[in-house]
Amino acid sequence: MALGHEQNSYLLIEALRDPDSGVRLFAVESASALSLSEATSVLSSAASSPDPVVREMTWSLSAPYPVESRATIFSGALREGDDSILSEAFAEMRVRPEKALFEMMLTEAIRPGIETPRQAVLLKELQEWLVPGGGTIPTFQSPGEMADWWRSNLVHYDEFLLRTDPNP
Repeated sequence: MALGHEQNSYLLIEALRDPDSGVRLFAVESASALSLSEATSVLSSAASSPDPVVREMTWSLSAPYPVESRATIFSGALREGDDSILSEAFAEMRVRPEKALFEMMLTEAIRPGIETPRQAVLLKELQEWLVPGGGTIPTFQSPGEMADWWRSNLVHYDEFLLRTDPNP
């Protein structure tokens, strides 16, 4: 790690699958020694780890990262994690809901090939994220419908999904 080898992130991602929990934890902890983009890559893989200790460390390490990096990290959990990991990722994102996280979830919800049950869970979560911002929010029947609405309404929301228009 100290040598800054260009393959370090790939080695750590592979170590996340090691049978030894200590190795998995060391791999995720070691990500903090990498550049932001390399660490984001490792943490994105760690976000869907079946090991809850690895995921807990992932959430802790990623908390101070820029929202764009956190969106990439959480997308790993949304795309690759099972239902319990998905719920855990939602709970972590709700700590500080931000527009970039919302948009990442919406992108995941409309991604080609996404399974219908996962799409429904994402749509439900997305719908709930809009409520605290205020204003009249329609009930969406599909992520595509929400994406169309969002394209024309995103200018009315700040970075924390609060309405900014005077007459919502």
